Amino acid sequence: MTLKGLGTSLLVLLLGCVGATVPVGAGADAGPPEPTRGEFLTIAEWQTVDPGLDPQRSIFVRDIFNSPRGCTSEAKRWHKSRRQILTSINLAWGTGATEADDFSRWMNQTVVHFGTVAEAKSFVRTYQHLSRSCVGNRKIKNSDGVPVVVKIRRWIPPKMGAQSGGFAECVCYRDSSSWGRTLVVRVRRTVTVLAFSYANSGKPKRSVVLRAGEMAVPKLR
Repeated sequence: MTLKGLGTSLLVLLLGCVGATVPVGAGADAGPPEPTRGEFLTIAEWQTVDPGLDPQRSIFVRDIFNSPRGCTSEAKRWHKSRRQILTSINLAWGTGATEADDFSRWMNQTVVHFGTVAEAKSFVRTYQHLSRSCVGNRKIKNSDGVPVVVKIRRWIPPKMGAQSGGFAECVCYRDSSSWGRTLVVRVRRTVTVLAFSYANSGKPKRSVVLRAGEMAVPKLR
C-alpha cells in the first residue's frame, strides 16, 4: 500500500492530515522541541491495540499538519515555524477468501508540540467542534474529481489527558466506503492525533481507539 492509498480517509480527503514533508531534523526553526519517536506507539503496542494488525510500513516525517476549519472542506494549516510536528504512519493490509472480502486498515498517529498551552487547546477545540456542530452528510469531490459523500457522526470520547475530542466519519463512494474514527488528546502543550480508518471492513471500534489513546497519553511530554 502506498501513501496515495490513504486518500479514502477523511483526514486526507477532507482535512488534509498529511501534507508536504521534509526530512526529520531539517530546517531547525526556533520553537518548541521536536517530538521524539519515544512519544509514539511502537509497532508492538499497535498490535496490542489491534491483534490482527500486520504492519507493512512505519514512516516518520516532520510535517506540515492541517486541521479542520469549521464544517467545510477547507483546512487550517499549522506551519512548523511555530511548532514541531512528527507523523508516524503505520499501514496494514488484509485479504479475505474472496475478492469481495478484500479489506484494508490503517492507523495513523501524529504528535504536535505547540508553543503555548492556549494554542494546543485551540487545536483540540477544532475537533470538538467538528463532532458537536458538523454532524451530517456532505457531497464533495475528491482530488481526482470523483463524487463522494462524507458522513460525519457525533463521537465525544471520555476525557483523556488534560483535554480530548474526536469524531467518526465515513467517506462513501458508489461502490466502496471507508469508515474512520479519530481521537485527539492534549497533555500540556503537546497534542497527539490518533486516526483509524477501515476500508470495506466495518468500523473502528470505540474500545480499540480508546485503548490506543490510553497507551499514548503517558508517552507525551
